[in-house]
Amino acid sequence: KLTEITDNEKKEYSNILLSLLSFKSVDIVLYTYLALNNTTKKIFNHLNLESKKIDRLINNLLSTNVLNEIVCFGCNNSNEQIRQSASEIIEQIIKSKNIINNNQWKCFLKNLAPIFPVLYCYASQTSTLGQIVLDLFDPDQAEKLNISKLVLLHSTVAMLFSKNNTSRVEANNRITWIFKTSLNRNIKLPNDIFVMEIDEVNEQVDKPIGEYNEKDLDDMIDLISNESSSHQTIKCALYKISVILEYNHLQKHFICNRGMDIILNLLKSSKMFVNERGLLIALLKLILCFTKKKELTINDDHSLANNIEVQQLLI
Repeated sequence: KLTEITDNEKKEYSNILLSLLSFKSVDIVLYTYLALNNTTKKIFNHLNLESKKIDRLINNLLSTNVLNEIVCFGCNNSNEQIRQSASEIIEQIIKSKNIINNNQWKCFLKNLAPIFPVLYCYASQTSTLGQIVLDLFDPDQAEKLNISKLVLLHSTVAMLFSKNNTSRVEANNRITWIFKTSLNRNIKLPNDIFVMEIDEVNEQVDKPIGEYNEKDLDDMIDLISNESSSHQTIKCALYKISVILEYNHLQKHFICNRGMDIILNLLKSSKMFVNERGLLIALLKLILCFTKKKELTINDDHSLANNIEVQQLLI
């Protein structure tokens, strides 16, 4: 006979599943999604539904954190099998509304509610998951599915900004209906209210975006290499360089413009106190990581990463 599971045990089971679903190894993640998907199908497609198994699945495993992982990262995964399994898990549970009891459905909705804003984004007539999401927030079924009017309004407004034109048109029809029924008046609204064309976002950024450019870096190089620069000026310039060098293309520019030689000279200089030497060493380590990755060299004979003088200063 199974003993009653405590809240701490439920949380532990859920956390274990979450760890497996978000594991670094794709093989483990895929195996977990496939296993969870198969288990879900067996539970909901069984001729004799076992309420206790459904309770354990919804209450013990499918916590908000687990559902968040599935919806945000599983359904959008670059691995097709993971993406398919994650989508089927969500689809299967939402479609089960008519075969599970009301308490189980409310528990599932409660766990899923914090992720509604992400779920809205999948609304579309071009995929099974997208259609199920559209149906979940359908005004005609909202009351039966325990979807509040506020959630219904949120979902409809979110869908108005969908990249999918068909989804935006559907959202337009829904919000027109919501306005009319909520105000209890027959208000004639234009058919294209809120329907807008969304420009495609270019996800390929040619250059890193930031406030700094090569001229900014050149100015700082001039300051730290100028013998007449004060201790405070050099210190401020070094801090700014540490920020500028967050961008790879500026790291390369720094190296190609004798930046490493200047750093080495400053390290040997009596002008630097302990704190500033620490900053210089941090800069060196940053540059070394970059040169190892890009295989840049100071000259044709010696790799910067293998420079003995540099390595000694890092000890």
